[in-house]
Amino acid sequence: MSFVFISLFIVILVAVLLLALMKGDKKETEKTTDYPYSKQPALLTPAELSFIHSLKLAVDGQYDISYKVRLADIVSVKQTKSKSDWQKAFNKIQSKHVDFVLTDTKTADILCAIELDDASHNKPARQLRDEFLDNVLRVTRVPLLRFTVEQSYQSQLIAEKIKNAIHPEFAIHHSADVVMDDIKILINPDK
Repeated sequence: MSFVFISLFIVILVAVLLLALMKGDKKETEKTTDYPYSKQPALLTPAELSFIHSLKLAVDGQYDISYKVRLADIVSVKQTKSKSDWQKAFNKIQSKHVDFVLTDTKTADILCAIELDDASHNKPARQLRDEFLDNVLRVTRVPLLRFTVEQSYQSQLIAEKIKNAIHPEFAIHHSADVVMDDIKILINPDK
C-alpha cells in the first residue's frame, strides 16, 4: 500500500515539475517576442575601429571623441509655423547619425563632425542621405570632414584636416595666384 502512495506521489511530483518547466518556457517565449533584440558584437565596424585609433593619435587629447552620434543631438529644429512642419523636419534628423564628433574637452561644445565613407556611399540612396547631411551641417555651421575608408590612415593628415576645419582662419591654401608677401593678417581689425 505504501508503495502505491509513493508511486502516486512521484507521478504527481513529476507532473507538477513538467508543468512548471512548460510554464517557464512560455514566459521565456513571451520575453523573446516582447523584446526581440540581441546584443551587437561591437559598437564600431572594423573600418571605424581602424580609423578611431588614428583619430585618437591625431587629436592627442585636445578634443573628446564621441562615436555614432545622432544628428538630432548635434543640431536642433528651429521653431516653425506649425507643429506638423517641425515634426517633419525633426523626423528627417532623428534617425540619422554621424560616425564621430569632436567636442571641446572642457565645455562639450561641438567642434566638428566626421564621416567615414565606405563603398556604400556610392549608392544613389546613400548619396541623397549624404547630401542632406552635408546641407544640414553646412547650414548649422558644424564643420564636416569626410574620410574615405583606407587600409591605414596618417594621423598627421587627419590632424591637419581637423585643424583646418575647426580653425579655418589658420588654413592658408597655397596656389599659384597667391604670393606669400601679399597675405596680410589683421591682428585687431576693430582699431
